[in-house]
Amino acid sequence: MVKQVERGNDPRRRKGGDARALSDEAQATRASQNAGKNSNKFVIGGFILAAVTAINLAIFLRKSVMPLKPVQIPLDAPRVMTNGSSFSPELARDRLWGSYRPQVYFGMRPRLPKSIVTGLMWYPMAPGSRGWRTMRHLAQQDDNLLRYGWLKHDGQSFGSQEMVEEDFTLTTEFVKQSGGEHGGHWAARIKGKAVKGSRKKKQAKSQVALFFYVFNEGSEELQPVIEPPTTRTGTPKMTEIHGETPELGKFTFKLPAKQATGSDYYVSHAPRIEKLHDFVTEKMLRGGRRLDEVTWTDCLTSLFATEGSVVECVGKLFPPKPNVVIQQAVLDLPFTMDITFTSLSDSKGSPPAGAALTKALKEHHKLFDERFESTFQLQEKKYSADEIDFARAALSNMLGGMGYFHGASSVITRDMSAPVEHMTRPLFTAVPSRSFFPRGFLWDEGFHQLLISQWDPLLAQESLGHWFDLINQDGWIPREQILGPEALSRVPAEFVVQHNENANPPTFFLSIQSLMKQKQVDTDFLRRLFPRLRKWFEWFHTTQAGPVPLSYRWRGRNATTNMELNPKTLTSGLDDFPRSSHPTDTERHVDLRCWMALASGIMANISAAVGEPSDVYEKLHSDLSENTLLNKLHWSERHKSYCDYGKHAAQTKLVTVTETVPVTSKTSSSRAPRVVRKMIRKVISTPKDKYVPVFGYVNLFPLVLEILEPASPQLGVTLGRLNSTKLLWTKFGLRSVARNDSFYLADNTEHDRPYWRGAIWININYLCVRSLHHYGQIKGPYQRLARALYRQLRKNLISNIFRQYQQTGYIWEQYDDLTGMGKGTRPFTGWSALVVLLMGEVY
Repeated sequence: MVKQVERGNDPRRRKGGDARALSDEAQATRASQNAGKNSNKFVIGGFILAAVTAINLAIFLRKSVMPLKPVQIPLDAPRVMTNGSSFSPELARDRLWGSYRPQVYFGMRPRLPKSIVTGLMWYPMAPGSRGWRTMRHLAQQDDNLLRYGWLKHDGQSFGSQEMVEEDFTLTTEFVKQSGGEHGGHWAARIKGKAVKGSRKKKQAKSQVALFFYVFNEGSEELQPVIEPPTTRTGTPKMTEIHGETPELGKFTFKLPAKQATGSDYYVSHAPRIEKLHDFVTEKMLRGGRRLDEVTWTDCLTSLFATEGSVVECVGKLFPPKPNVVIQQAVLDLPFTMDITFTSLSDSKGSPPAGAALTKALKEHHKLFDERFESTFQLQEKKYSADEIDFARAALSNMLGGMGYFHGASSVITRDMSAPVEHMTRPLFTAVPSRSFFPRGFLWDEGFHQLLISQWDPLLAQESLGHWFDLINQDGWIPREQILGPEALSRVPAEFVVQHNENANPPTFFLSIQSLMKQKQVDTDFLRRLFPRLRKWFEWFHTTQAGPVPLSYRWRGRNATTNMELNPKTLTSGLDDFPRSSHPTDTERHVDLRCWMALASGIMANISAAVGEPSDVYEKLHSDLSENTLLNKLHWSERHKSYCDYGKHAAQTKLVTVTETVPVTSKTSSSRAPRVVRKMIRKVISTPKDKYVPVFGYVNLFPLVLEILEPASPQLGVTLGRLNSTKLLWTKFGLRSVARNDSFYLADNTEHDRPYWRGAIWININYLCVRSLHHYGQIKGPYQRLARALYRQLRKNLISNIFRQYQQTGYIWEQYDDLTGMGKGTRPFTGWSALVVLLMGEVY
């Protein structure tokens, strides 16, 4: 007797998730069926059914005609992505399939909602290992892989990735092949080998259990093809999986028939892709047992064995409408396993397999290397082979981290009591980190596209088009995109809802500027983009306006909290970077003003390119770039820097206080009141309207966005302070807050460690290197100093990021300003991958 595994008690399950599983229409259908069975006995049942149906119909119609909230209404303008997920039918087919699941270690899917999704799970089976309890599937930091990531990925047709465990390495590679009307074919190769020097290498048998799955998010069923048992095998084998969907047509997955020490398959109906990992691990048996005569419902509770013996279910017993098929293979190291996907709309072609796949992979490796050198010229710049491999991996992880998502953000406005869904849209985007942030972030994406646009300008334009198709009628784009159940399952509840007044730095203007500099941007694309870009700019210019003309202020700060040393400004992207201690409507933020200066200039250029009036943008750009007014609003002669302005107390600190929690009526009268200790902010000096005397990244924005005139005295002062080791300069890069500042490495709450308060961040360092290169090319009194700082800062950044990659196997979210060691999330091949542009001197 196999013990049933309890479901439905997962504490992480979202409220009401299963209660809504049966729709009003389905309830009416069920009621209709039950009433039909008893119609001869109870005539009145027909009247009851009619009443229930009428009520349900009324509810359905009410939902259908419920007016949208203004925040939900999309902008009345043609969509940028006029051909679904791409600009042309041909490009849509070529880019249809890909490794568009950054949240898992390896998975292929098409850029289609509710479609076929594939993935890979594995665990070691060596004696002494924890078996399925260490199942790898979702890319997670806690798995503590020695290294994982794409070593080569071209963003479209080819990728090669390594996942390094303590005792073995898995390699996943794929190649796509065009053909037919539904995105063509692809082949994946999965290889395993023991790690040199492994403590388990000398053991008689080292095995890995692999699980390759195919899941259909839609309603169509999957059809496994089972090979009957033979006298040689003794067990049935799954050799293929067939299926058909409207978007993909008919297709076939071919699975390996040999090489496995043991194999098994599993066929079921699993309604939720985001629960598939738990769905599999919950079914594991702690000891293997053979099941020869069972029903498919028994198989649901008895998936795979863990320590070498294989659980088998009779091949002919499948659930109704199966939508998930899993192939297990127990493999001795070393091994090679090929899986192919064939689109039957191409009757003449097929994916490469065996020797043909080996040849195709070799050709793609060579083509990638040649294209990489042609793009970045690192061999020409005399970088070593290891350094070039590092740069290839950085770019490839950016490209291999691009994902396809579909869904709606949860949004709210100040006049709403509860959040609503934004518009339902697809999003094709890069992600900051596959392990920790596997979703789209607005200001990160602008930096991502600086690198992607150099490699594949059309790919960058596709991502930008998807983002701008998310804009609503007001011109707002939610800054964090949590679309679909898989993305939602990785986000803490407090970060899910997006507020429509909150911005994020408009870094897409950097991406567009880069494309225009390369002269690689399509004019038709700019024309389609322009109405949305114009509305987005207007939204920033009006909703983020400051208290005086031509000033700006980030919204979203908490003016009432006493729990933070300095209320965060998440909307600025610089999270806990110190601003004025007491948020008010009179604040002026220097970084946002510089972003608007940059944006207005690019809007003027785009307007001229597409034949639209540009004079308004030209005038605004001129006003915002005028150094005299910039100095009047933000230059502090006392502090010798550009500063924010606001109500600020020079002295604040976190102190521990005790609070007595009284006994309530629900507690026992014999219990004493509970004493709670917590930390709150104590304001020591009187807050006054003043320039905020913090020195760090925010103060550099007139420099890094190249607003300052080459002969500006403020430029000279800023460069001089930049070069001081007592302030921002380190041998690893520029720290985020000056070392002599009271906020340097200061906790913001008793639980919030410093984030942008000393650590080295690559995105701002890249902008600073870029601006130093700019001022080093322009004649002026500070040209020589800018050149010297450029050379040294660039060298410091590249050498440290490379050194940490060699030592740890990862590119990191941030770097320690005292030791250079990687910190935070890993791998972080979002904007930290901009090191490739630094190496290639591409600005």
